[in-house]
Amino acid sequence: MSDAFRLFKVPPHPVDYTKNFWATGDPKVVSNRMQKMVKHYFVDFGLSSRHPPGSSRLEYPGYGGTRSVPEFQNDSTELCDPFTVDVYCMGEFMRTRFRKVWVEFLDDLITDMVQDDPKKRPTMDQVVERFSRVVDSRSTWKLMSRAGTVDETQSERVVKSVKYWILRLP
Repeated sequence: MSDAFRLFKVPPHPVDYTKNFWATGDPKVVSNRMQKMVKHYFVDFGLSSRHPPGSSRLEYPGYGGTRSVPEFQNDSTELCDPFTVDVYCMGEFMRTRFRKVWVEFLDDLITDMVQDDPKKRPTMDQVVERFSRVVDSRSTWKLMSRAGTVDETQSERVVKSVKYWILRLP
């Protein structure tokens, strides 16, 4: 989910994004993602549960989200930690979406997040801290640069990158 309201003078309609919020015309774009950062949220729609401090957080495997979770491959009567499952699911999302593009600087983090053994996975706090450290070590230009697909040839990458920057520079 994205919070892109910073990009608009008049925000888009929540259902019909081709109209403005009041459905009286077009949304008024004031900047692009190169000028103002868009905040992204990863949402767990209805699959979360509350665990009071000090209580056991072990649960039976859920039936939503990623089916490749190693804990879900065992007998469904075996309890598992939903927090390590969440780390695996986020890592799997990143692996399937980000590894199709050139973001090799996330490879080590993603590999740790999708460990088969849940005890070897980092906690979500560790993931956030490592992700922040990796992102902070990259230049703004690197973070804003075009992410090419893994199967692009060198000449395709050059042509698409030049076009990308021409369209985004003021």
